[in-house]
Amino acid sequence: MEANWDSKISTAAYGLMKSITDHVFVVAFQVVRHFFRYIKGLSTKLQGSTLDVIQGYDMVTNVTEVLNSARVDDKEWAEVFQKGNRNGRKS
Repeated sequence: MEANWDSKISTAAYGLMKSITDHVFVVAFQVVRHFFRYIKGLSTKLQGSTLDVIQGYDMVTNVTEVLNSARVDDKEWAEVFQKGNRNGRKS
């Protein structure tokens, strides 16, 4: 019974390891991580109680503009893919 359980865990662990070390996953993870970096500060401030609605709206507008610019910036994407390639080689 125990050997069967160990083999199931081993198989599941191997499958998970293969999934998270897959190049596509690593690059997608880097994209999400990179662009969420822009949203983190905004999210924290919007959850605070000292921000008024106008300030919050202006901050959301500003972050939206920055993200829209970043989406079409080749340097931004090059940085993301370089990180993805570095991390993909490590795994």
